[in-house]
Amino acid sequence: MSGPWPLESSIPQLSPRADGSRPCLFYGKMNEGMINSQAIDLSISIFRYAKRDTIREMSHMGLKKDLKYFFVRNLFPSVIFHLLRLYVWTLRVRVENAEEFERHLEAGGRLIFCAWHQRLFVSFCYSRFHRLALCLMISQSRDGDVIADIAQRFGGVPVRGSSSRGGERALRQMISAMSEKRAGAHIVDGPRGPARVVKPGLILLAQKAEAAICPVYVSFERSWIFNSWDRFIVPKPFSRVYIRMGTLEFVPWEADANEFERIRREIEQRMIEGYEEADRYWESRNR
Repeated sequence: MSGPWPLESSIPQLSPRADGSRPCLFYGKMNEGMINSQAIDLSISIFRYAKRDTIREMSHMGLKKDLKYFFVRNLFPSVIFHLLRLYVWTLRVRVENAEEFERHLEAGGRLIFCAWHQRLFVSFCYSRFHRLALCLMISQSRDGDVIADIAQRFGGVPVRGSSSRGGERALRQMISAMSEKRAGAHIVDGPRGPARVVKPGLILLAQKAEAAICPVYVSFERSWIFNSWDRFIVPKPFSRVYIRMGTLEFVPWEADANEFERIRREIEQRMIEGYEEADRYWESRNR
């Protein structure tokens, strides 16, 4: 800090001893078994000033953080939404085996689409998802606020919560929302993995909501692969996208723990094989 000490006029000056030496700044004449009262006054003055300065600095930092969040929360989603719409418009999408889930919905059934976190970008590629008003579980974090806003602009119905925070409440809300909208989407290995492992939440949600499970297998002809825990994939602009809807799976209402685990493992294995088959689609097309 430049300039004179701001408390110079208010700091009590310590009197020298008889021998000409000065007492300790904070502890005074310890050899006399007592603490110098002037040193205590000095300590209190310094502490009060330091505390006031710290509070002022924290308030300033808090204001900058709030302003940053305001712009990110209110402007960023709109910019990202329009950029995504333009970007998705460049993709050429081919969809197969959609007839089964369409018939199920037309008959009044409920449905949960499921995918790996690695390829959740499919929700932006397939316009039919936008018209279905899919119920989506999104975390309660500040990042989740932005994602929920973007998802809502694409026609989704955000339900806030995750497996690590607010999970039970979000599950109840998902069941309630699906009773009205009749369709939802679930990232089976998110948000932190392990990758390609179906968590029990999918099976529980399907059972309680009385909804069929529909795996969604997606593969991109040309893509970027990120160095994340799941090797997240994003298709390159103007590339082709292949989407194949899996066979519907139903969870019996009376399923016990053993049946519950059997269904979970079966869907997990089916999804692993389904994604591998989807990736082989380009081999046959490029021959």
